[in-house]
Amino acid sequence: MRRGGIRRLRGAFLVVAFGVGVAVVASLRSRPPDEPNAPVAGASPRPASSPGTQRLDQVQHEVLKGEQAGLQVEAGEWVGKEGEDAKLKGARISFGYVARGQRGRATITAREATLTPEMPRAIFRGDVVMVSDDGFTLESDELIYRGDKQMARTDGPARFRRKDFSGSSTGFHYDAAADRLELDADVRIKMHDPDVPGLDIRADKGSYVREEGQLKLVGNVVLDRADGSRLTAGAMKLDLDEQMQVKRAQFNDGFDLLSRSAGLFPGTQAGTTPTGPRELRGRRLDLWFGENKALKQAVAGPDAEMVLRPAPGGRQEVRRLKAETLTLDFSEDGRLTGLSGLQGSSLALEPVDRRGVPVLITCRRFEAQVSPETGDPTYAKFNRDVVFTRGVQRASAERAEYSADDDLLSLRDEPRLWDEARGTELLARDIDVVARTGDIGARVNVRHVYKQQAGGPAGLLGGPGEATVITGQRFAWKSQGQVAQYTGGATLRAGQDLLEAEELNIEQPEGGFRKLSASGKVRSRMSPRGADKAKAGPPQVESRSDAMVYDEKKREVVYTGHVALTQGEIQVDSEQATLHLEPAGGGFERLVAGEPVRVRQGARVADGARVVYTPADGKVLLTGPEVVLKDPDRTARGRSVTFHLGDDLILIDGREETRTETIFQGRPPAASPAPTKTP
Repeated sequence: MRRGGIRRLRGAFLVVAFGVGVAVVASLRSRPPDEPNAPVAGASPRPASSPGTQRLDQVQHEVLKGEQAGLQVEAGEWVGKEGEDAKLKGARISFGYVARGQRGRATITAREATLTPEMPRAIFRGDVVMVSDDGFTLESDELIYRGDKQMARTDGPARFRRKDFSGSSTGFHYDAAADRLELDADVRIKMHDPDVPGLDIRADKGSYVREEGQLKLVGNVVLDRADGSRLTAGAMKLDLDEQMQVKRAQFNDGFDLLSRSAGLFPGTQAGTTPTGPRELRGRRLDLWFGENKALKQAVAGPDAEMVLRPAPGGRQEVRRLKAETLTLDFSEDGRLTGLSGLQGSSLALEPVDRRGVPVLITCRRFEAQVSPETGDPTYAKFNRDVVFTRGVQRASAERAEYSADDDLLSLRDEPRLWDEARGTELLARDIDVVARTGDIGARVNVRHVYKQQAGGPAGLLGGPGEATVITGQRFAWKSQGQVAQYTGGATLRAGQDLLEAEELNIEQPEGGFRKLSASGKVRSRMSPRGADKAKAGPPQVESRSDAMVYDEKKREVVYTGHVALTQGEIQVDSEQATLHLEPAGGGFERLVAGEPVRVRQGARVADGARVVYTPADGKVLLTGPEVVLKDPDRTARGRSVTFHLGDDLILIDGREETRTETIFQGRPPAASPAPTKTP
């Protein structure tokens, strides 16, 4: 709607006051001069109906002086008696008036009129029509004027028109002394302006007081537009300036705005991009207008809610903004440019497709920038007690920023994110969440905790009741593929177990088993079955490798690439090694490495195809087509070599089944230099 259309809309209410009130009162306020019944030339009096009664046909009378200069009275028939009412048939009264500093003329016609000079009072009945020079027309079945009270009224239906608007009401009262107009009931106003296509206004009743500069509509106020847009409220009030332009509009006692066109309010401009319906509701709506007569700001609340529905072909989601108070800012040309909310603010993203996941962001206050082309928020800041919810994902922070272009919510100031379904909790300096997909990014001082779920498997690499904690510098979670990635140096701790690598990846399908992979300078420390740091027992197995994969379903840890495993004084070197974990977690049952494989114990070195370590009996079994064991004093060959870790006993099985085992008893002298152990 252009500004001219806005001014005409405001003028619609004002003409009711000035057209009816000023014109009628100005014409009837004073008694006419003496001898109002003087006949015009050619008029012949009828016989009087009673003594003192005079009846005239085709009467014309003009007041040429005094306050009512230019008043003309015409009637097809005039019946009157001195001191009593005068009755006019086919009455026509023309008079001059001054409204808003402008002079004009108006005419009232009726089938009959009754004049009571003593009161003074005038009653017009039957097809009453008042027409003014500025195009205002009032129609009713009756119009009553009381000069003693300076009031004009009708109790029946009244209709009015003026150029680009028309309307009606059931009854109106005009108080000239107070300059107050009351529209009693069933107020209707319809706009015919092409700039305001098909705007209809309805209310139970209305009033205008010039001194206060206020126009009020009360009870079931409805503004309808031809495009299906509608604004409803319990009451409406307009504050007007000296030039009768609206400074402020208020909608009270609950309001609900539905806009099906691109502009949110009548009088606001829209961009070039098609948009979906907009809704705004709350208990009160205030509109402020600037000096250029354009809408400057709108404030809705308490309990304000703004709903942005999707455009055809656009992203199919409903966006809801809520706050105790919502403020909307407009540019000079009437385009929505900004939104802000105070107390109990929230943004909800609700997918139209039920397969999508709803998103909710709550905070104490927010500020949003709006696209002038679409009216949609493009960037928002959330402050104080920020909470993000997406399905089972929840996050909190003291402040956050949202970018609509990449759908990214950036959490700042002690952010925390947890996933109840997966039993995880994430801490970092900065956490980013893609609102619609749930993808996550975190930076600096990342700490991710995996807890054991009720009825589920143990925590990742941990035992029953043990949490797995992963720390690092960067973290990323991709919903597509269900992969968590830790880079920049990552450390995993589960009970007494430890894993370090340049990069860790965890595939964790929802409801399924996880798979952990590590690469780049992989180091680990794994506890054997039954290991208890409070008691003497098998020492932990330390490892180094190029890569590692842990399969939660198989309960296996597989090391590949330059694998070096160390437990106490035993070191195993191979290209691949596998740890078989206990079903319930908390340690490993056996270690298998090969092929080939080398086992070191102090100065002794044994080479074979495959090695198996079982911590339950403390044995390391090396097998192969030919196993060679060397120490500084001798060399032995056989089908297998068994190292007993508890008593340093070594058994070598001969090549033939009938050959006797060779026994190495005691500890050999240490070689120089000793093999380097993993720290």
